Amino acid sequence: MNELTISSYPEYKKTCDEAFGRTVEDFVYIGYLLRKAKESPEILDGSGYADYKEFAHKEYNIDDTTISRFVSINIKYGAGAVLKDEYKGFGRAKLQEMLNIPGTIIEEIPKETTKEKIKEIVKDYKEEQKVTPLEAAFEEPEYNDALTLFQNFMVSYLWDHKEEYLKFGEITTVDDKAKKQLYNILAPGGTAAITERIKGKGKYMLSIKNINDPMILVNLRTELKISIHLLDAALAIQEIGCKYSEEGWEEYFNEPFSLSINHEPEPWEDEPEEEIEKVEGEVVYMNPPEEEPKEPEEETKTEQEEPEKSKEEYIPQPDPEKYNLIINKAKLLSGAIKSATETSDHAIWHMVWHEAKKIADFAEKEERRLK
Repeated sequence: MNELTISSYPEYKKTCDEAFGRTVEDFVYIGYLLRKAKESPEILDGSGYADYKEFAHKEYNIDDTTISRFVSINIKYGAGAVLKDEYKGFGRAKLQEMLNIPGTIIEEIPKETTKEKIKEIVKDYKEEQKVTPLEAAFEEPEYNDALTLFQNFMVSYLWDHKEEYLKFGEITTVDDKAKKQLYNILAPGGTAAITERIKGKGKYMLSIKNINDPMILVNLRTELKISIHLLDAALAIQEIGCKYSEEGWEEYFNEPFSLSINHEPEPWEDEPEEEIEKVEGEVVYMNPPEEEPKEPEEETKTEQEEPEKSKEEYIPQPDPEKYNLIINKAKLLSGAIKSATETSDHAIWHMVWHEAKKIADFAEKEERRLK
């Protein structure tokens, strides 16, 4: 039964005692009971408690954060006092992690997905939501228009997964054998939630739940989805144009093949910096030249010696992260100005002005810092 009829505080307290005394699988039920007291505070009449939070604090020693979590889980995943069928099997910890992502994405995450992977998906989703329409429109694309969206996703995947890249060379047909080979490569554990970013398009998740159902490719920014069957996917991967060998990888990606290469972006650096203790009021330079040994001074000087020739002047270099940030923002602004000149949309002009002001302020601060 999804709804309960409770008419008095003693009855309500007894029901709560039973729920809190059972396993954590009753978290939806507990959330339902707390919601009931929140939405119908008269149920606490005669208890001596001001509200449902005080009741939970004093009777069960749970804090506001835990109370809020129970209630939120019930609102999102509950059908009255019970867990909706589509969420059974996830467990409390995973459902808690997924509270801040929409149901359209949750429904594509296999229940066998680890908590760590779910955390990664949630993080990717939140980052994608921070991307403004203006930034998305002018993001430098790496999208190959000659390939389908799925093929572009797979190119990003192959770039990050060299071992799997070589395995795709074993798929030479488009039949049930190829279907099983592809399934075993992409989802060796039976299910998978693979995330990759396509520049100019955003972060995508490929959901694989079993060998017979189509895979689902979902955009974590827009939540738009496409489906593709494994046989169609096997053909699409063969048509990307790669030779699935070490030489083929080097030819396609124009980079030496090495399983040890990490494709995480390298931090910008010029020459290694020496560790120098910074002194207030002094300028500390990167890699200053070694000082020439001074000749011993004469005991008596009749005339003032000529000043030493000035050494080569060294200019402090900008912070690499800030430098790259301002370059990227300048590129973004350039595209925005081009778009704004072609429209009378005041919203675009406002965004252009706002970005220009931020860049100007940042440049002014950097200029002062480097002087």
